[in-house]
Amino acid sequence: ESYSRYPGPPGHTISTLNAPFIAPDDYVDLSQRKQIQLRFPKSQGNARAELIYGRCSNIPQPFPPRSAGFFYYHRDLDAAPLEGSIRFRVTSDNAPSSFNRGHDLLLPSGLPWQIILPQVACEKSCARLRDQLLEESSHGKTALAVS
Repeated sequence: ESYSRYPGPPGHTISTLNAPFIAPDDYVDLSQRKQIQLRFPKSQGNARAELIYGRCSNIPQPFPPRSAGFFYYHRDLDAAPLEGSIRFRVTSDNAPSSFNRGHDLLLPSGLPWQIILPQVACEKSCARLRDQLLEESSHGKTALAVS
């Protein structure tokens, strides 16, 4: 069994979770990965977010094929501030202009893959996401803005 067939958790640094500010280097290919470790430019030491697609019988399930795109913060227009989530937008390429033509990564149920704000606030594996959202909102790159 080769390593390439069963890839481990890669690390990837992205600059933002705010869709209007994404850059080509924020493009991530999650295809067939069981876990992704996200970092941000100001991550200290080992600070990273560890994300999975889902679990079945407590076993991490790989992200589906053709799951490449951008992580971003999402909140519906009529949603309360705490109803936001981190989602993944599948796009055709790494051009930020492809974001609006893309679609959210879906779970087998047909619902969007997402990390809801209570998870971001409470789960240790999401602490770096929480710090990034707070940092972006305090610097005018309002990641907590309505999507």
